[in-house]
Amino acid sequence: MLDVLRRVLPLAGAVNRVVRTLAVVALAAGTAIVLAVLAVVGVPHSLGDLVLIVVIAALLAAPGVVLLVFFFAVNELLGLPTRLRELPRTGREHLDAIARLQREARAGDGPRWTAPLTLWRLLDFLRSSSWILRPYAPLVAVFSPPLLLAVALSVLATLLLVPAALIALLVAAFA
Repeated sequence: MLDVLRRVLPLAGAVNRVVRTLAVVALAAGTAIVLAVLAVVGVPHSLGDLVLIVVIAALLAAPGVVLLVFFFAVNELLGLPTRLRELPRTGREHLDAIARLQREARAGDGPRWTAPLTLWRLLDFLRSSSWILRPYAPLVAVFSPPLLLAVALSVLATLLLVPAALIALLVAAFA
């Protein structure tokens, strides 16, 4: 598994840089369009106009947000080999943490606030160790067909947003 990941990681790193750039471009283009519309029509005065501008801004931000989600998922994939190599050490550390939590829970004759504190530590431990229980989750996320389809559509939308933003800025400049 690690050998396959080692071969895929350089490509994933290059894809990740492109996706990050596209996400920034998509968000910038969407912002430019919203600002150009506001420059032409003015600040919305009614609740309906405000809701319309917010909906338009959300729709224009969607491609950039999807690309950012994919960027973060690929980042998780890039960190997977390191996590897998460190898994035995991390498992030992978590075993020590479980033993400490068990000792704290059994020593229940202390002050009353130790029970909520122990519960808080247990929840923090479970949150921090969730990736140990599902180490291959980044692979599932990155290669899920719905996300890949959303990324492809977001790339196409970004390619359309850039000229639309330029046109919107030109219209706003000459209006």
